[in-house]
Amino acid sequence: MLNCLWAFTDLWFHCNDIWQLIINTSTTITTSPMAFLIQNTQSRCRAMNKRPDQSANSFSFHYLWRFSCIQTYSFISMANGARAAMVAPFLL
Repeated sequence: MLNCLWAFTDLWFHCNDIWQLIINTSTTITTSPMAFLIQNTQSRCRAMNKRPDQSANSFSFHYLWRFSCIQTYSFISMANGARAAMVAPFLL
């Protein structure tokens, strides 16, 4: 918006060098914090989106690990009753 205002007033100031220096400086000062703000916002969004994915992955891994332990326990308990007693405490 400031650039549009500058374009209209440039004719009034007759392309003055000081006026161009003012608009260039103000544009640079405005652009730098905006770039930082956008990058910071994107980093926060990525971090927030990564957390549920990690939770879901850890949940599914835990579920699969637990299921495989239960299957192993069932197989061992059918094969050998004494050995099943040794494996059972590790399932908790």
